[in-house]
Amino acid sequence: MHVITTHPNRYASYKVAASNIKLDGRVTIHRIALPNHQSGMLSQSRAFFTYAISAYRLCRKLNPSFLIGTTGRLMTGVLTGVSAHKIGCRYFIDLRDIFSEAISDLFSQKNQILGGVFKTVFSFLERKLFNNAAGVNVVSEGFYEYFQKEGIDISNWSFFPNGVDQEFINLATTKDVASKKVKTILYAGNIGSGQGLDIVLPGIAKKLGSDYHFLV
Repeated sequence: MHVITTHPNRYASYKVAASNIKLDGRVTIHRIALPNHQSGMLSQSRAFFTYAISAYRLCRKLNPSFLIGTTGRLMTGVLTGVSAHKIGCRYFIDLRDIFSEAISDLFSQKNQILGGVFKTVFSFLERKLFNNAAGVNVVSEGFYEYFQKEGIDISNWSFFPNGVDQEFINLATTKDVASKKVKTILYAGNIGSGQGLDIVLPGIAKKLGSDYHFLV
């Protein structure tokens, strides 16, 4: 088994040394170096194309019999589909997000027409990618209805959610939580336009009243 990924690159100010190739039993991990980016859309696009070219060349060289792609971003899934088509093998997609909706919502805040264009383009890519896949796994059952409405066949889809890290499973629980007058609801996750916290939290806070405190 071969895993093609990148060197750690999420943050421009944080670097972690890692080897280009790592052997772990029957698994070989290939890490591709990317140019520095400042998390902007243009610099991230440049980093992706650098990765895509190198990953595609490596994939052609390895000539696998089956591909599995994950879609933290839709284009990594598209890269999987294109590579599988060129090699002549089947592929499986692990779907992490509804990219067409997220990207269109982001651009619609600035320009409705531009948001509509992105929605059309990426919805087309999603249909092609998912309809031709040997299977698709989703992390939320809510994805089923959405993609059915988009005209995508979900008969070969599966649902396997995000897991819980082992270190959190055996954490001691606080027994006196229920006795506290004011209960704290913690949100630990992404904060941005895609999450819509500014839309969701005020309404929930108003409905629950003063007995609940939200910590973001």
